[in-house]
Amino acid sequence: ENGLLCEPKNSNSLAKNILELIENKKLSKSLSINSINTIKNKFSIQRTGKQNLLYYKKCIDNFKNKK
Repeated sequence: ENGLLCEPKNSNSLAKNILELIENKKLSKSLSINSINTIKNKFSIQRTGKQNLLYYKKCIDNFKNKK
């Protein structure tokens, strides 16, 4: 878990979650650590580079096949 969900367009839901994070330091710390790990794993330079390279190769292949 790396975040809390709020009901869309519901300021009371948002306020409830903010208060929960203020009052529950253990939860706040846990969500923070999990969020950092999610970002490191999903958006690392290596992973993003590989995804971009695969996309560019696919674009080149599609271009070559149209000729």
